[in-house]
Amino acid sequence: MTYLVIVDTTSDNKIAKMQNYENRSEADAHVARVIGDYSNAFVIDNPPDYDVDYTTVDIAAKTITYDSAAYDSDKVMNNWKESMRRTDNGMPRYVEDILDTMSNKSSVPQITLDKLQAKKDLRATKP
Repeated sequence: MTYLVIVDTTSDNKIAKMQNYENRSEADAHVARVIGDYSNAFVIDNPPDYDVDYTTVDIAAKTITYDSAAYDSDKVMNNWKESMRRTDNGMPRYVEDILDTMSNKSSVPQITLDKLQAKKDLRATKP
């Protein structure tokens, strides 16, 4: 079992300071040390998996809520953005613009046209 000490929160109820412990007595001791400066510090027994950016703290209830849907959505978008960045290594975006303005692409190598189409296809899958 693990223990999470919520020491401080931000104005929008996100975790600002925290500490993980493997036993309850160490977690309680940490709260006792900081309670003078952080009056809302508390311990959560065996917290669920969480990412700090997607966790909301309820000080009154002494709980955290993890927004896994927002995390999953952001992860999908970030993966897509990373895929787009990787395609930029083979064909910078300004090259796409140049190729798109060309009325006659017969002198452009097929591999370049294939890269252009792959980028357009990937861009069309934007979440």
